[in-house]
Amino acid sequence: MESCRVEDFQKALSMRTAAAAALFAVVLVAPALAQQLSPAPTTVTRPSRLEQPSLEMRPVEPVWRSLEARAADGESLAQFELGLNTLYGTDGRPRDTGEALSWLIKATDGGLASAAKNLAVFYEAGDEQIPQDRLAAAQWWLRAGQQGEEQAKTRFIALVLEKPIPELGGPVAAQWLEEAALAGDSRAALAAAEVYEHGQGLLVDPAKTEKWYLHAALAGSTEGQFRLGKLLLGKPGIWRVIPRDPPSKDSKPPPPPTFPDRVAAKAAAGDDHMVDLLRPGMISGERWLMEAARNGHAEAQYVLGRAYLAGVDLPFDLTKAVQWLSASAANNYGPGVLETAALTASGQGFFAKDPIRAWIAYDLVAKENPPVKEKRDALAKEMSPEQIAHARALEHSLRQLDGTH
Repeated sequence: MESCRVEDFQKALSMRTAAAAALFAVVLVAPALAQQLSPAPTTVTRPSRLEQPSLEMRPVEPVWRSLEARAADGESLAQFELGLNTLYGTDGRPRDTGEALSWLIKATDGGLASAAKNLAVFYEAGDEQIPQDRLAAAQWWLRAGQQGEEQAKTRFIALVLEKPIPELGGPVAAQWLEEAALAGDSRAALAAAEVYEHGQGLLVDPAKTEKWYLHAALAGSTEGQFRLGKLLLGKPGIWRVIPRDPPSKDSKPPPPPTFPDRVAAKAAAGDDHMVDLLRPGMISGERWLMEAARNGHAEAQYVLGRAYLAGVDLPFDLTKAVQWLSASAANNYGPGVLETAALTASGQGFFAKDPIRAWIAYDLVAKENPPVKEKRDALAKEMSPEQIAHARALEHSLRQLDGTH
């Protein structure tokens, strides 16, 4: 019995020893196992002021950025929006016209037609900081049209036709004006002719100038008829050398040689030939000027009268000269008034001298033209006091009829 108790005690001691050993083993192994299962702690060192943070340490840029930042980075829509806000003082921004136009120009350079359109609209009106500028407005309408703005072409043409802009031209402008002319706008034809006549952004092209003036004239434009007639009449003459004896009907002589001036033609003529002046635009120029003059164009009447009086561009014809110069004077065209006054003072083309009529004509324009005043005063010295008094009374009556004093 005693032996059984001892044996049981030894078994219990043995089991406790094994459990203690197992627990001791767990205590020893657990820290090592825990160290394997959990990551080592990460230490972050803060950079000093002189150090630049590494790429991994920089904050990620947010998706949304300010309007100014996007505009500064070259985003056209942001530049456009910022320009409008600054121009009109919206979105809580103070108005600054100069800065606003700068942003709109950048947006236009980025290909945004709406920005060019807004620039054009602004320059047509101007504001208290930057005045109205028709040339700048037309240039921005031109730019907007080139970038695809539908209304730009129509507004550009309308702006140019309201009042000529000599500084404006170029291939695109000429093309748009030609398209409008072909659509039936005679004013556009005149403007296109001016572009080619004066070389506004293009080379001077006499053939195209004549073409578009003719287009306007045929469309019924009195101004087009006048300009075409003046252009044709002013074409330089060509001197020909022709035989003194006319060739026989059966022979076919070669075309006569031509020369740019009379001296060269005379030297080449010899004794058996003579020189002849050929004016290629004389007949058609006279016809178109006559058409404009009959339609009441005062300058056409004057140019036609002067041509008949000078006898260079057209054959000398004093009767026609007086007729058309008097018509231009009746239309209050200054040069026509003065030319008619000179003719009446000398009696050229009239039945007798008419110093009273000449004095009145000179006096009507003497205030605006000092040399004319000298002519009036010189004429007055040749007139009697009765003639001067009569002239003053007639002029007073004319001013009352005209409504001027």
